[in-house]
Amino acid sequence: MQHIVTLAEKTDEEEVRTLLLEQGLDICGAIEDHVLIKSQEQICAAGKLHQTSTDKFHLEVLGVRKDMIHTGVGKQLLKALINQPWRFCHSTQELENYRVTTVAKGGAEGFYEKLDFKPCSFSELDDIYIEQCDNCPDRGNICHPSPMMWKKRG
Repeated sequence: MQHIVTLAEKTDEEEVRTLLLEQGLDICGAIEDHVLIKSQEQICAAGKLHQTSTDKFHLEVLGVRKDMIHTGVGKQLLKALINQPWRFCHSTQELENYRVTTVAKGGAEGFYEKLDFKPCSFSELDDIYIEQCDNCPDRGNICHPSPMMWKKRG
């Protein structure tokens, strides 16, 4: 089955929101800033990167449709996002050295570690993300957030 990685369109909003809500997540900002992986016009996974500076990106959200978990589509989408993050942040400047951070929700650390993300501290995230989990009612009970970082060195 062929998968296509593409930016979302306004008409994808309801399907993306449903997919993300299944994972306890939601759309983050404009739907057109989200990246999708589709198979036969069906959305299999969605994610969103935010470029925080020239060489820094933060993965704000990544979700896979429940019936597509453990099929490799999440890994395929994440690889596309980290291998050319500028492409999905509306930038044409290719970079040799950059980093991508995220906060793994619940027990997702293993998923990110398989793609060479390393645990880091919240203080290593860009300022706008340092306190993102501080007031979450699920923190410590349902969710144990883990900040993660991936680096590309040319």
